Amino acid sequence: MWAFEVEEKTNKLFKIKRIESVLLLPQTWNYEAEHKSGYMDIFRISSFEQMPVKLKLNIRAVNLLMEEYPLSEKYLTKINDNEWILETVVCSFEGIGRFVMGLLDNIEIIDSEEFKDFIQKKL
Repeated sequence: MWAFEVEEKTNKLFKIKRIESVLLLPQTWNYEAEHKSGYMDIFRISSFEQMPVKLKLNIRAVNLLMEEYPLSEKYLTKINDNEWILETVVCSFEGIGRFVMGLLDNIEIIDSEEFKDFIQKKL
């Protein structure tokens, strides 16, 4: 749940299962203009920005991707029995970067020079 955190005066993503109670106050809605929703990508990373990425994955990579990140399935296009294209947006290169670096021999970065640079710096 995206919500405005009053003490830090910033919008944050809160996990609903961690909310123990809700207290209704008699005052009207404060900070209405400050509230905004962000995004969450298929790697469960959240932010207010999104960056496009396009990858070619082999069968091993696509199977692991769908097992670990089921939301990815709708962003996959099958090329043939052994290759798929993942075309999506991410909120940070950290989540997708961990995935790609664990499967370097199974994934080709097709698009996003910024993502390629990110991986090169990490390596």
